[in-house]
Amino acid sequence: MSQETLAERAGISVESVGTLERGKYTAPRLRTVSLLADALDLSPEQRAALVAAARPSSKSQSTQAVDSVVPSARAARCHRCHTRATAGPNAATRA
Repeated sequence: MSQETLAERAGISVESVGTLERGKYTAPRLRTVSLLADALDLSPEQRAALVAAARPSSKSQSTQAVDSVVPSARAARCHRCHTRATAGPNAATRA
């Protein structure tokens, strides 16, 4: 699912989705997490994992928890990193 689609379904900005995905928000609001869980149509177990990931004791736990809830999140991060690494020095200005 694209950031745009997720943002539209959750009723939050694309910028917020991107900032969360990049890990720049270290403690998102519970309401935002709930909106994302609704947009992703998560099961109760997945929702609990996402809420736990929103306020982890370490960033690596957060990444692991999100990857277990949304398996495509890891693949998307890997793809973006690979794209940046192979796109050349001006990749950030084109992104």
